[in-house]
This record gives sequence, C-alpha cells and structure tokens, in this order.
Amino acid sequence: ADSVEAMRAATEQKLVDVQEKVMGLSTALGARIREAEGEIQVRTEEFRNDVNRLMGEVQQTAKVASDGQGFIKEIQELRERMDQQTKENEQQSIQLKNEMQSVVDTVRETMNAQSDMRYHQTEETIRDLQQLWEKN
Repeated sequence: ADSVEAMRAATEQKLVDVQEKVMGLSTALGARIREAEGEIQVRTEEFRNDVNRLMGEVQQTAKVASDGQGFIKEIQELRERMDQQTKENEQQSIQLKNEMQSVVDTVRETMNAQSDMRYHQTEETIRDLQQLWEKN
C-alpha cells in the first residue's frame, strides 16, 4: 500500500511539474505576443507620423510651388505602403495568436496523454497487488 501511495504521489508531482511548465510556456508566449503587438503598434504609429509629416510638408510646398503633383504622388505611395504594412502587421498578429493556440493545444494533448498514462499505471499496480493478495 505504501508503494502504491508513493507511486501515486510521484505521478501527481509529475503532473504538477508539467502543469507548472505549461503555465510558464503559456505566460512566455503571451508576453511574446504582447511584445510583438506592441512593436507592430509602434511601427504603425511611426509610419503614420511620417506620412502626416510628409503631408504637412507637401501642403506647405504646394502653396509655394506650382507643381506639387510629385509630392502628392509620393504621399499616395506612402499611404499605400502604410496600408500594406498595416495588413502585414495584422497578419503577423494573427499568426502569433495561431501559434499560441497551437502551443496550448499541444500542451492540452500532452496533459491528457499523461493523465491517461497515470490512470493505466494505477490500474496495473492495483492488478499486481490483487494478484499478490490472491497468492498469499
């Protein structure tokens, strides 16, 4: 009975260790996603500021220069690039979230497999003890 209890305690401790590792992985991945989203926001804001600055410069130049078409075209190109960058940033954010979900799913599968293994080990131990009891 003591060896069964020791096996049960060891198995439960392994499960606690796995759960702690899972929490650590989940926390680290969540922090990385928040960090990436923060970087995306910073880059988008910098890009937006550049576009706004250029727009201001174009408006001032257009007042002085009779030909502001080149600047307007640059601004339109910058806006298109900003839109493209925003789409790429959104795709990167979606990809990071999908990767996190994949890790969570893998961890869940691992924990379920370990739980099944612990159950079968306990069943085998009980069977062995019953056989010993019947022999004696």
